[in-house]
Amino acid sequence: MAPRQWIRELSEKDKVDDVYLVWQKNLLVARNGRPYLNIILGDKSGKLECRVWNMAEKLDSLFSPRDLIRATGQVIRYQDRLQLNAKDIKKADASGVDLSIFIPSSERSMEKMQSELDSIIESLEDPHLKDITKHFLKRSSLSKRFHEASAAKSIHHAWSGGLMEHTLSVCGLMEVIWRHFETLFPGFLNRDLMITGALLHDVGKTWELEKMTFDYTDEGRLLGHLVMMCEAVAEYIRTKPDFPKHLSLHLKHIILSHHGELEHGSPKRPQTAEAWAVHYGDILDARMSWLHQELEDVEEGEWTRYQRQYDRFFWKPPKKNPGVQDSGTEEDGLEQMQAEKQNRDESQKGDEPQEQRETVENEKDENEKDEKQQGLFRE
Repeated sequence: MAPRQWIRELSEKDKVDDVYLVWQKNLLVARNGRPYLNIILGDKSGKLECRVWNMAEKLDSLFSPRDLIRATGQVIRYQDRLQLNAKDIKKADASGVDLSIFIPSSERSMEKMQSELDSIIESLEDPHLKDITKHFLKRSSLSKRFHEASAAKSIHHAWSGGLMEHTLSVCGLMEVIWRHFETLFPGFLNRDLMITGALLHDVGKTWELEKMTFDYTDEGRLLGHLVMMCEAVAEYIRTKPDFPKHLSLHLKHIILSHHGELEHGSPKRPQTAEAWAVHYGDILDARMSWLHQELEDVEEGEWTRYQRQYDRFFWKPPKKNPGVQDSGTEEDGLEQMQAEKQNRDESQKGDEPQEQRETVENEKDENEKDEKQQGLFRE
């Protein structure tokens, strides 16, 4: 039996013949009228875009997202990204297959993350806030789904356990922010509300996203995780007649406003200091996680490809070698960076194959549409 061809280990010009999970599938049309399939394939090591140019319409009817397919073809490089140019795809039999090898998962130990989560919950002093976080994250059936959930469809922490990672990171940011301003303005911020807001702000994603492909559920598209979680919190609080009204109001506001702006999916903008803090902690962690992933495969001193959702390139600065003096001035360095960016822009416009070039302006990535709708591309 041939060794598995993990997506993360594939290189340009590699011949591929293996089984992968279909995360996304779209039948698109090139400018010349020729249909083609754009597929996102995945295994637990990562994802890979795949394009099929032959018999696209016929093959489109043979499989769906969440199916396993056997893909045969060659890896090419397109716009600084690896891509599979598939010559043939067939639906694979999923019976008896260990599906865990196809779902990306957190590299962090779940046991350690759970221990960290428990410590954060126990650090809460307000009994009402401690109780409600324990209900959703430890006592209810939701807790298992929370451990397995992704934090997003594709933009950040898009793997099993990603929601737990993101939640713990936002909690860490809240702790830093609270300590900083507690020194400057004692009593200004309510730590327990900030931490509880960080713990619960994205729990609704356990209903918003599918378990296998992290695609949006019907409820996720029609309501969204902010509204669903606010409803769940309100429902639980109704069973607790002694839950303070001001805490209930404030906690629901933090959840509803954490996307920051109406156009980014928040029914309300943050109108308290704690809500503002949770919003910025959420967006900072999401963007830093995304950028960390983008820069992983970029060489030092090089740029990412153009990031359409943020309308810019990102640079990975070189690590200065101790004891080596830099040559040239700051102005020289900036000029060199600008020249390299211009050359890269021009090369990306003209170097791709003709079939690829015909589709660039016409193709709108479905992931980006979904993430924009859910408020994840927010400036």
